[in-house]
Amino acid sequence: MKRAFVGLSTPLCYDYGNPIRQRSESEADIPNPILENTMGLLICYDEIWFLSREACPLALHDIEYVKFVTDDPELLIRAQTARSQYDELYREWCRSPEYWQRFDLPEIDTRNQNEPSVYVSAVESLRKSVKFDLAPDNHGRGALGMGMGNADERNLITDIGVAAALDMQLEVIMNSFTAAHSISDIPSTLDRGALEQWRIEAAEHITTVKTIDFLGPKGAYHESVELLRSHPRVAEFRQYLSLLERPANDLAALAKEVENLALKHARDSLEKYLGGTGKIHTVGAAAIGTAGNLIHPGLGSALGGTLSAIQWIRDRKTRNQMAWSLFVVDARTHLGQRR
Repeated sequence: MKRAFVGLSTPLCYDYGNPIRQRSESEADIPNPILENTMGLLICYDEIWFLSREACPLALHDIEYVKFVTDDPELLIRAQTARSQYDELYREWCRSPEYWQRFDLPEIDTRNQNEPSVYVSAVESLRKSVKFDLAPDNHGRGALGMGMGNADERNLITDIGVAAALDMQLEVIMNSFTAAHSISDIPSTLDRGALEQWRIEAAEHITTVKTIDFLGPKGAYHESVELLRSHPRVAEFRQYLSLLERPANDLAALAKEVENLALKHARDSLEKYLGGTGKIHTVGAAAIGTAGNLIHPGLGSALGGTLSAIQWIRDRKTRNQMAWSLFVVDARTHLGQRR
């Protein structure tokens, strides 16, 4: 079984205009998380795990294969412990010279300070593409002692620790910005060219599936998606992904077939039911590597294995061994350049 972990670093942004819970006199509102590629997530994974319902798009709350750590007291304790430990490791790294050396890169000194960041541009493009009032912000609300959602490296590192601690062979889902930032040496949110070049290079190592998300106020989901998800070839695709260590020709051919099924479903069904929502072209990248390898080889659920998190952060060259999942918004043209 192929399982995904959607952590606090995964959503691209949070919609305060259409919250999961409205603000009241006694409680703050809880914004709705916006994922980059919901359709790709549903196609590529048998189970999708979130920390809690507050960290999950409202449209996915009642789906059978969407699971929540907070529903299991033992898993919740593991997650809270792991988050505390990895948060401390991140703070330790912030006190190291290696952390601050990244900000001396010439790419940062020469960039145009008046240009919006890549992240801001992507969120603004998303806001303009939908047909409802979207009020995006980069952060969610803190809950359960886990901190607030935000697509930053601190949350990414702690998400990695939480996924390992849960010990269910979970694959951490990154959005395009956290993935590029963690793998490359140039902060992706500061350099548009570096991010696009990274996307092109990443396309050589992933099996892509182009899909269309129809994003509405509650998220990008419609019950008709289950017909697509249960299609025998789509189910076979997920099985392939759970077994292969790297893309193969037969997987690429199957991925293309799945992509055609997804696009046909979007035209024939989703367009009919969800024509009033925002249509977003996306590229979902299937994970590479055995599921048990997680993102940092050698660091298992014991939290403190042979490879420490700090060493993993410093040894950037080991990143090419990792298993990872990437969902990229509006990358169709860039990914196509190297095919």
